[in-house]
Amino acid sequence: MYSLNALKYRLKLDYMLTTPLQKIILKRMREQLIESKYTWQDNSDTYLFFQHYSAESRLIKNDEEIATVRLVDPRNSDESDTVIITLLKVDDVNIAALAAVLYHSLYHYNRYDSSLLGKSTSLLNF
Repeated sequence: MYSLNALKYRLKLDYMLTTPLQKIILKRMREQLIESKYTWQDNSDTYLFFQHYSAESRLIKNDEEIATVRLVDPRNSDESDTVIITLLKVDDVNIAALAAVLYHSLYHYNRYDSSLLGKSTSLLNF
């Protein structure tokens, strides 16, 4: 359904989200010293994905929160990558898959392996 690729362009790193119908470049914006948020357009919808200070990631569509993602046990985040996805507006497996791909690719795995960032490879598929 979804894959996320890291693309190195000059000194900048971009992410490309591949859906069944299209390829979308995610725009990364720095929030704080080390925090980032990612935005993209899909048809007429605007999406925003960021990690909240509570270590819970949020997916927002058109200024309305639609999903959250968090680790089952954040204290043991080194050993487990099992997440809880909460859909807030609509029960849609596509939104759940998108949230999982974004969380694991942008926040969870990149904390441990910075070598993933420089390669144009698929980080995670769902």
